[in-house]
Amino acid sequence: MEQGVRQRSLDTLTIAIQVSTRKKHRALHIGPQGEFVVWLMSTPRENRANEELREFLAEIFAISRVQVTILRGAHSRSKVIAVKDLDRSTAIEALIARAEPA
Repeated sequence: MEQGVRQRSLDTLTIAIQVSTRKKHRALHIGPQGEFVVWLMSTPRENRANEELREFLAEIFAISRVQVTILRGAHSRSKVIAVKDLDRSTAIEALIARAEPA
C-alpha cells in the first residue's frame, strides 16, 4: 500500500488509486495487493466522478479541494493523484485510518 504513495517533490505527493463508480456510498478500501480503491457514487460522465474523487480525498486529508489534482487517468479507472502540501507519512496514516475492511 505504501508503494502507491510517493513524494514527488518537497511540496507534492502522488498517490496511485483505482476508482469504482456508481456505488451506493463513498468508501476507501485497500485491495489485496495493497492498492487503494475508492468507491464513488457519481457516474463517470461530465467529470462528475473526478470532482467527487477530488472532494473525497480533500475530506480524508482535511485539506482544500484545490490542493488535489489528477495527474494521469482523468478518463480511466486507474488514476495518479497529486496532493500539495502534505507529507507522505501523514497521507498514509490518513488513508489507512479511513480505509474500510474489504
